Amino acid sequence: MADPLQTMRLRYGEAEIGTPLTRLQLKLHRNRARREAIRTEVESLLDEERRLTIEAERLEALRVRLVEEETDRIRERNGEGWSPVPIIGFRMWAIERDRVVGATGHVWDEASQEARCARSRGDDDLPHTDHQCSSVGHGCGIYAASDPSHLPWPGDTDYVAGVVLLSGKVVEHERGYRAARARVAGAIVRRLGRVLVTTERERLDLVFRSPLDAVIRFGAQCPAPDPIELCHEMERLREETRQWT
Repeated sequence: MADPLQTMRLRYGEAEIGTPLTRLQLKLHRNRARREAIRTEVESLLDEERRLTIEAERLEALRVRLVEEETDRIRERNGEGWSPVPIIGFRMWAIERDRVVGATGHVWDEASQEARCARSRGDDDLPHTDHQCSSVGHGCGIYAASDPSHLPWPGDTDYVAGVVLLSGKVVEHERGYRAARARVAGAIVRRLGRVLVTTERERLDLVFRSPLDAVIRFGAQCPAPDPIELCHEMERLREETRQWT
């Protein structure tokens, strides 16, 4: 567009300095130069952004690994563990009005239970390890002894003693565990002078629905067993449980 004008000016010797067109052309040149500088700067910033993105991905992977390592160290210091194989523990229940009742008064109406805590949020991993949720024992969770000799074996009263499989979050203590979940794998039931020892799933389910029905159908008349004999029987149940876990 400017070439014909330049031709005419050269032909007739007219100068172009100071005219409005000259000033406009200068502004266009500056505008073009500025846009080119911005494009160069943008490309440099995009290159920097790509570099930072790659660096952030590496740092995030490192952060996740360090978080996992620190979490594992805290769990180890507090006796907390996650195991792909259930941990075997031992429990004792009372029988009240033909219901199986734990030490805190919770009724076990089936052979599997999950831990609950009144102070938990939806995303909490139970049992808690901050010592803030309970004034009883070590806090929330399903308790189990690490050895049958640690159980409070009763005298001439009705009870259920069981081998339990602990899973989920499991916190270890000096004489036992607290767990997120527990399933009874074997039980000794004493009810009205009859005793039942079983590892059969259907019979265990019946024990927690009605221990009286269970001992009537599958138990035998027996005097109160000696606690030492009961410990030996629990050990035998543990070995049976290990075979199929």
